[in-house]
Amino acid sequence: MKDNSGDLKAGFILINPFSEIDNARQRKSYFEAFALAGTYFEYYGYLKLKGIISREKLDRMTAGPIREALIKRKLIDPKINKKMKEVITLRNDLVHPEGDIARKYRLKSDEIALLDVAKECIKELMFI
Repeated sequence: MKDNSGDLKAGFILINPFSEIDNARQRKSYFEAFALAGTYFEYYGYLKLKGIISREKLDRMTAGPIREALIKRKLIDPKINKKMKEVITLRNDLVHPEGDIARKYRLKSDEIALLDVAKECIKELMFI
């Protein structure tokens, strides 16, 4: 008998991304939390742009270009755009560090608070 528990977890993550981000935050795994936030930006942004942008082009887009495509098409408001940009910038800094690879372990409180901003943005993407 095949174990499908992994399939169920994957389905749950897509339904409730907030608990995964919160769990990573509680473990102080900020790298993981911001990487998840970027992934959810990509996933829900992709869903909003599907049928508007060719799948071939959309499949190559990451969080930044997806954000730009969403604002260009007025699918997100300027406030959410600005917040997403802040989160994506920090996420990119953690995922692609220049010199200080230990930075992901030393986030300031205002940077950690961006995880709440990320969840707000994800919520907007889920329901626009």
